[in-house]
Amino acid sequence: MNLCLVPTSPYDFDLTMRIHNVHPGEVVDNYVNCVYRRVLNAEEEHVLVSVKSIGTVDEPELRVSVHTSIPSKLEEEVRRKLEHMLSTDADLQGFYSAISKDRVLTQIANELYGLRATRTESLFEALVIAITEQQISLKAAVAIRGRIARRCGNRVVLRGREYYSFPSERSMTRARIQHLRDSGLSGKKVEYIVGLSREAASGRLDLEKMIGLPTEEIISELTKIRGVGRWTAEYAVARGLGRFDALPADDAALRRAVSALYYGEREVTGEEVRRLLDKYGQYKGYAAFYLLGLELLGCESLTNGLRYR
Repeated sequence: MNLCLVPTSPYDFDLTMRIHNVHPGEVVDNYVNCVYRRVLNAEEEHVLVSVKSIGTVDEPELRVSVHTSIPSKLEEEVRRKLEHMLSTDADLQGFYSAISKDRVLTQIANELYGLRATRTESLFEALVIAITEQQISLKAAVAIRGRIARRCGNRVVLRGREYYSFPSERSMTRARIQHLRDSGLSGKKVEYIVGLSREAASGRLDLEKMIGLPTEEIISELTKIRGVGRWTAEYAVARGLGRFDALPADDAALRRAVSALYYGEREVTGEEVRRLLDKYGQYKGYAAFYLLGLELLGCESLTNGLRYR
């Protein structure tokens, strides 16, 4: 089965997908030879899809191949999931207009024109990602998640190559604690993730119900979960729901970027980052994403040539 997705313009599919290929430990999101592959969890099915660009940055079009046989009733769910995850509806033109008076962000946007912030398949996935990234490097967190996916995710084989879904709440509750520890998680993070998984799988924690709430209310609800602080909740809301009026201002990499580009390498606080980017309202999280994109995509030459003051 094939699908066609037509994102809003601009959309640089290659630039967007290359973020998934930054660290070799990535397992769930695969981008090789200009093709993105992912195993989706659709009801009880595990659906392997391939996505490639057949358009241009200014006239984007994506072709989706579904490699798993699924009933017709799931076709619309697969389309909806991909549109969500690939951020086909993102308002980049509005974002570029909002930052037009900021010389630093405008130059970054020119360099990264068409870059989208992809979303996770679920809010649960975003929360688990955020917990794994607490107080360790992104490279280490990606490697840990890769090992967890191989142990707890669902496997699909295509042409001799294995692909894994992100583990569901139920599969995480069935995971052996020692397997999670062997994946590289600390004891506390194992407790946080297993506790989150059990609450979500049992229905005591209804993450889907939160989606209709205002962003700040979702953040408030998420911080009631053990192991989820303000940064984790803000990250999960932005990454999982595409709510970029959320700003993970205490992110260490973001503070480094703001320090280098706006404050002459002076150490800055999360509150200073928040004051700098708050003026962009619904786009402030996107501004943070573009600042982080310089480091993720290795744009050191641009970083070295930019200074606000």
